[in-house]
Amino acid sequence: MLSDLKYAIRTLRRQPGFTVVAVAALALGIGANTAIFSIVNGVLLRPLPYPHPDRLVMIWQDLRLQNGPAEEWASPPVFFDWRAEREVFSGVAAVSGWGPSLTGGDREPERLSGAQVSQDYFGVLGVTPAVGRDFEPADDRPGAAPVVILSHALWRHLGGDPDIVGRALTLSGVSHTVVGVLPPDFRPAVVPDAGIFRPLRLDPASTARREIILQVVARLRPEVTLASARAAMDGLARRLEARYPATDKGARIVLVALHEQIAGPFRPALLVLMGAVAFVLLIACANVANLTLARASGRGREVAVRAALGAGAWRLVRQMLTEAMVLAAAGGAAGALLAAWSVDALVAASPVAGGGFAQIAVDPRVLGF
Repeated sequence: MLSDLKYAIRTLRRQPGFTVVAVAALALGIGANTAIFSIVNGVLLRPLPYPHPDRLVMIWQDLRLQNGPAEEWASPPVFFDWRAEREVFSGVAAVSGWGPSLTGGDREPERLSGAQVSQDYFGVLGVTPAVGRDFEPADDRPGAAPVVILSHALWRHLGGDPDIVGRALTLSGVSHTVVGVLPPDFRPAVVPDAGIFRPLRLDPASTARREIILQVVARLRPEVTLASARAAMDGLARRLEARYPATDKGARIVLVALHEQIAGPFRPALLVLMGAVAFVLLIACANVANLTLARASGRGREVAVRAALGAGAWRLVRQMLTEAMVLAAAGGAAGALLAAWSVDALVAASPVAGGGFAQIAVDPRVLGF
């Protein structure tokens, strides 16, 4: 076997044109399929990294009857109306974008990507800080002392101080106390690139129903299906329409599964790409097969001499298989490198930081296949 292996390597080295073309074709087919399927698996197939992710939904206003969008954000009063539906949801959380500037000490001012969230945001997602505590109801009241929770990545960026809980950070000129640090595998919902979180501190007495500033995520109760939740929220929309005709007339409520909300915009393009690269793999296999057949047709004399010298059929087959394995191993190795580079390039080129892109890596199962 070792002799066959050495001979196969020498043979392929003597025919660099055939070897380079065959390896390149295999690498393209293997690398492209591995990269695209890794993206499809990470975005479309893999469940969201939360407990019972199938129970998480986004809530939107449907304002098409008001000549508005089909999926509109909510105002604080509308959010409080939705949160009161305790028979449908075990928790409802509001989210708003936030981009504070970190200053203080010898540090250069640094712009951070963050989110303002209602107190139960992490509870709705089923996430507990790895260090420190979650937001408490008192933190989310108007006039409460400013507090923040950091992502694990931001905590490491700030030095990874294990005693950071209780320390103060100056954000946009205001001192905020750090009360917690999130687990390393936490993935933000709604604002996908958020690395720092503070309470929204909404006023429950607000009557500004047209102040549309919030996105809303909720967790369905275990016994409630998405269909029954939609029916219940449709009834709520009609009650609110009767109660607030000046602002809520024609407004409806839409529930969308969180996974579908995140993956939906990418689904058509990813499925088209997956079909396209599958054809690339088929074409690559056909090309390599044709090249191999053409090469084999010129080796008739070699095979005849070996047979005349006493080589049996299995001995000849084993030699050919060894050469094919060397070629496949080279193509597979080049394909693995191409797949790793392609995944990194696709993640970097994604239009948003979320959608599951940030956690995607080469899928070893499809590479092995």
